[in-house]
Amino acid sequence: MYRHAHFSLVSALLAALAAGCSKSPPPPPVSASPTDLGVVEFAEHTPRHFGLGEGKGCTVVCTRMPDAIVVEMVVEGTNADGTVSVLSRPRIMTPPGRSCSFSDGSVEVKLTPQWKTP
Repeated sequence: MYRHAHFSLVSALLAALAAGCSKSPPPPPVSASPTDLGVVEFAEHTPRHFGLGEGKGCTVVCTRMPDAIVVEMVVEGTNADGTVSVLSRPRIMTPPGRSCSFSDGSVEVKLTPQWKTP
């Protein structure tokens, strides 16, 4: 009888373990949809600010290089208490007129920098 009770206890524990392991993991967090700013004209060293939704925004400054544009962003988010914090500071080098993008997992920004014509 003791042997039968031991077998029943082990079977019950294995069944509970299998039931606990058969649960599917929670779905991954949904990332925000990419924000495509399109073609954006920049004057050198002149910041441009863009709202990204969900309390986030970015400020972009471009610098002219001989064969490229250096795109520097400051991505910010507003916290629940109303304070603003910097989420990331990406720096991208791209040829003029070519699309570039940045993603940090919580925000994705795409744009095509172009120099403003006088």
